[in-house]
Amino acid sequence: MSTGAAYAATPMADDGLHGDGATADGVFGATIPAQPHGTLVKYYAVATDAVGQTDTWPDTAPADYRAYTVGYVPPRLVVNEIVASNLAGPVDEMGEHEDWIEIHNPGTAAIDLGGMYLTDDFGNPDKWEIPAGQTIPAGGYLLFWADEQTVQGPRHAAVKLSAGGEEIAICGTRDLGNTGSTASKFGPVAADVSVGYLPDDDASIQAGVFVAPEYLATPTPAASNDGADLYSMVCINEFHTTSAGGGVDDWVELYNRGGSPLDIGGFYLSDNRTDNLKYQIPAGTILGAGQFVSFDETVLGFGFSSLGEVIVLTAADGASGLDFHDYAAQTPDVSQGRYPDGAGLWARFAAPTRGATNTAPTAVGDGGAAPAARTLTALQVAPNPFNPRTEIRFALGSEQVVTATVHDAAGRLVRTLHRGPLAAGPAVLVWDGDDDRGARAASGVYFARVFTNSSQEIRKMLLMK
Repeated sequence: MSTGAAYAATPMADDGLHGDGATADGVFGATIPAQPHGTLVKYYAVATDAVGQTDTWPDTAPADYRAYTVGYVPPRLVVNEIVASNLAGPVDEMGEHEDWIEIHNPGTAAIDLGGMYLTDDFGNPDKWEIPAGQTIPAGGYLLFWADEQTVQGPRHAAVKLSAGGEEIAICGTRDLGNTGSTASKFGPVAADVSVGYLPDDDASIQAGVFVAPEYLATPTPAASNDGADLYSMVCINEFHTTSAGGGVDDWVELYNRGGSPLDIGGFYLSDNRTDNLKYQIPAGTILGAGQFVSFDETVLGFGFSSLGEVIVLTAADGASGLDFHDYAAQTPDVSQGRYPDGAGLWARFAAPTRGATNTAPTAVGDGGAAPAARTLTALQVAPNPFNPRTEIRFALGSEQVVTATVHDAAGRLVRTLHRGPLAAGPAVLVWDGDDDRGARAASGVYFARVFTNSSQEIRKMLLMK
């Protein structure tokens, strides 16, 4: 490891005492000594076998290395709008209609993106390094052409979007840990239709309410989405995935937010964007203006995972996306939906309203119901996405026995962070990305779960490498 001078060797051990799991299990670990706030720590690994063969990680170390800056918090950025099939929209400097990605800076200071990374693969966070000089002013927007033609200019990215759905992330520089600053998914999308936040995703949204992307008929490249026209008047309005009592508890509700009846016969619903034709709504199904219709697991033939999944609504042509919602882990007997009906803002409801108007939210946050009397509140994970570590923060109204765990996408226990009493007030736990054996967890989706004898909160996390 190095903090500015030459690299200093730190021996690795297989003794069960260095984050390496069990003794003599063939897994070796080492501990990097704690460093002051703001210190840049560079590191790489070297292994030599019994016959003298040597390997390094990364492969070209020490020319290549991994790093982090102690205490670094990534800037707030938003993948605010994308177009994955640009046939008649804006053109680039070469007069070509290319796919594009818009990044928004909702903060009060300019952000220099130079050295950061843009990727369409969460498993490859440093796919394309943004060239120097690409700065977004406070409250501003910056457009990148997703055309894989980097020779055409500094805003031509080495990524290409798929009209079948994709994932996009902006990640920090190598020396800042390659930590994710923003990440977003979208589903199938028609030509010249954008997917963006309406209103723009910023930090001014009230607690417990968040913005989810919409399909927009009038893209607004390098500008605010406010005032953009919606592509679909039929939307996913509310859903429910789990209940304490079991039974038929997976359902999704559609809503007609337009002013005229609509024939939704032939539309498709799915829980998988790569298999978006799983259930077809029967022909002749008419949804009146301001009306609701719901479908449960017995009709759909599939359910929705309570650990987090996607819900996809596709037009009768089987390709044109109408709505797409990527949701985190859910709490039993609590639904998630738009508030008010049909709006771009989402909240959780301790009293689900299947087939009826969504009432004022009684659940706060992204993890479950949080009435005022709850002893556990304000669970947050930051940075998120992250690498190599993240902080799990929450508050206790009184001294409580608290269990905090990390689970993978299948619900399997990965790490126990705390089990025992904690005093009233704010609390911070750190997950360093290792499992209970001390082995490094694979990149992907995880869930932080914190619970007491009377309250539970769950948050979705994304570990990037």
